[in-house]
Amino acid sequence: MLGAGGVLAEILGDTAVRVAPVDLAGARGMIAEVRISRALTGYRGRAAGDLDAVARAVVALSQLAHCPAVAEAEINPLLIGAEGEGGLALDALVIPSAQP
Repeated sequence: MLGAGGVLAEILGDTAVRVAPVDLAGARGMIAEVRISRALTGYRGRAAGDLDAVARAVVALSQLAHCPAVAEAEINPLLIGAEGEGGLALDALVIPSAQP
């Protein structure tokens, strides 16, 4: 799932959901699907965010979530720099599966 961080995803109902694993094209589609992504496109004269970094993070996290040894995985929030600057996971959680 991709959406605004924190409770905004729930309040706004602005999320995109795919079955893991997601490839780059799928991740870019998810980004385009959520309305909050407009905030990362240079809205009102602000610098555009690094949408490629967002897509790569979605792909990487989806691969982790697809791993049988992982029950749950999330990044919240993911801080996105300006275009070309990448992103930084400020908080992440990985819960191992009960299965070996």
